[in-house]
Amino acid sequence: MKIYGPAALNPVRRLESDRNDVSPADAPRSAEAGEKVAFSGVAEAVAEARSPEVIDQARVERIREAIAKNRFPIDPMRIARKMLTEER
Repeated sequence: MKIYGPAALNPVRRLESDRNDVSPADAPRSAEAGEKVAFSGVAEAVAEARSPEVIDQARVERIREAIAKNRFPIDPMRIARKMLTEER
């Protein structure tokens, strides 16, 4: 078994040195202006899942008003069911 010095024992340092050995022709490059980039269906689904939901402000205001007037119905079973379905 051969040991080639401290860099052989530290995989991070070895990866960093290997990364510096990449020639510009082999390095990945960014899309330039005017170039088209296509995403896979999975990438599009991930991007869509990360996008913020549209909030129905009118509904939010109705709920706020009902809470303020103590007329908002609280259903513990419905809340529990929703919590369980969110976890699945």
